[in-house]
Amino acid sequence: MKALIADADEATPERLTGILRREGCLSHGEVVTVRKESPYFSGMSKLSRLTLGYSPGASASAPPELLLKIPLSEPDWMVTPGLRRKEVDFYRAVANAMSHVPAVRCYDAVYCPRSARSHLLLDDISATHSRPEFPLPPLNRHCDQLIDRVAHLHAFWWNHPRLGDDIGAFPGDEFVRSHYEKLEEAWCGFAAFLGDRLPPERRRLYEGVLSSWPTLWQQRRGRFSSAGNITLIHGDLHCLNVLFPRAPQKGEVYLIDWENWRVSVGTDDLAYMIALQWPPERRHRMEMNLLRRYHTALQEYGVAGYDWEDCWCDYRLSVIRQLFIPVLFWLHRLPPDAWWPHLENAVLAYQDLSCAELLES
Repeated sequence: MKALIADADEATPERLTGILRREGCLSHGEVVTVRKESPYFSGMSKLSRLTLGYSPGASASAPPELLLKIPLSEPDWMVTPGLRRKEVDFYRAVANAMSHVPAVRCYDAVYCPRSARSHLLLDDISATHSRPEFPLPPLNRHCDQLIDRVAHLHAFWWNHPRLGDDIGAFPGDEFVRSHYEKLEEAWCGFAAFLGDRLPPERRRLYEGVLSSWPTLWQQRRGRFSSAGNITLIHGDLHCLNVLFPRAPQKGEVYLIDWENWRVSVGTDDLAYMIALQWPPERRHRMEMNLLRRYHTALQEYGVAGYDWEDCWCDYRLSVIRQLFIPVLFWLHRLPPDAWWPHLENAVLAYQDLSCAELLES
């Protein structure tokens, strides 16, 4: 059983030598020095950059730098527990099953059930890749690259026989019931917290959507049982979770922070990024072109039987789901600046795209 690295000081030369040999990238030589930079925090994880020194004649394929990611303990208020284990599962199961992985290489992924702690040992590609400076959105060319990358991920797992078997899980009746009850309770608390900051017409909008939620969930659950155009999604697609190549048109786009991956409808990723994260002007300008690009890329990667009308309907249904992301962020005790702009974006996207029509059909 692999041992947990609970602190950067435990990433010793001997330990790293064993890991890199096991991964086949250090067939000759050994790690002799590890220089550790001061750790920094990103989201709910502590990250430490490790610069490795090797003995003479060491394998040229050995990485010069690594990034040690140690998630912080999950707080008691975390609504969806087990996220730390999910990211480890991604690198152990999902990434290993793909020939073209949209993620940074992981050399070691360990989860300890007893302590509910984990670590990841990743390639450090900061010299060649970077994220957009928050809160700036990606450049247009970066959006095109990202859409192509996401379409490739989705196409690989499209109606894949391992989904719901040993990769991910399908929602059952108990999950649907429990999810709705939690969402209804969260909405009541959220609406009470906002008070008259939530206009009456928006309160009615949310209540109408919530009343249709069980039907929407049952429709979606039916797609899982019939392998109806489902795939594996990232689940938290926004610019801070994407590394773009510094040199234009050179290098891959990588997705990071895989704690929220799941089996779902592919357009959930797109609606989360576009309808939830982007203000109306940017969405109006880019939304349709990116959706068309996504659908075309799916077809080029081999997805059949999924026409444009299906994709467009799925996207609008996914936009409906985004209405409750700010509610869940509030429930997770995130500060208002992490969800208040999303609330406006999601409501306006719902209205602009006439999503209410889908609740009436």
